[in-house]
Amino acid sequence: MINRKLGEIKKYSQESLIREILPVLDSLKIGQKQIPEFKLIKKQLECVLEKYNLKKIKAKDEKFNPEFHEAIEMVESDKESGIIIEEIQKGYMLGDKILRASKVKVSA
Repeated sequence: MINRKLGEIKKYSQESLIREILPVLDSLKIGQKQIPEFKLIKKQLECVLEKYNLKKIKAKDEKFNPEFHEAIEMVESDKESGIIIEEIQKGYMLGDKILRASKVKVSA
């Protein structure tokens, strides 16, 4: 019991720091469109965060799942109803815990 609790504490001990880093990652994604060097910096930061068990949530072309996705808009599309057609903000998980749901547009 104690070992399991310690394992959980260790596993999620970086959660608050990673939550603060996610907006920086978002800014680098936006900035890479204007400053190509940001793409390399963003990739380096993603690699570091992956070492701490941060995972991207799949969104585009996936079936909408309210556990992982937050729908911000329903739009007409030629895709099947309930399919994510655009990801507005990337979602992330730390291990099996959702840190931030993906903000998405879903086909109506």
